[in-house]
Amino acid sequence: MENEMQRKVKNGAKTLRILSQITFWVAIAATAVTIILGILMKLFPETFAGLLVASGGGSLSINMGILRYHVPADLSYREVVRIHEMMGFVIGVSCALGALFLRQLIGILREVESGRPFSPSNAKRLGSMGVIVIVSSIVYRIGQAAALSTPT
Repeated sequence: MENEMQRKVKNGAKTLRILSQITFWVAIAATAVTIILGILMKLFPETFAGLLVASGGGSLSINMGILRYHVPADLSYREVVRIHEMMGFVIGVSCALGALFLRQLIGILREVESGRPFSPSNAKRLGSMGVIVIVSSIVYRIGQAAALSTPT
């Protein structure tokens, strides 16, 4: 015999789980797209360099959080493509870690839906989510620094 509040919590958990599952699959698709684009950039750097020229004269400005960076005009297009490759790598890893995080969240919401929000498996999932957040913040900062360091 469920009271009204429990029903509302379970319905809210179900809605959030469905939205999380949709976002999970979007993150998986984004990871796949960045992997494919990264491979294509490695195989056809001249093509991507040509696209950079066509899309704005080859200039590139990067705004990553509080860091703003404008690529010097004297860099070759290959070097600019390498910067794009690094940014793509960071985005791909971030999407993959986001998908892992969402996978844990989906498991928690399933437990809430079934009426066991304080199960031991949810405690493990919360721990995993914390580790994912820490790893993703480290990976993001390292990738940000690598993308913004201009090759010489």
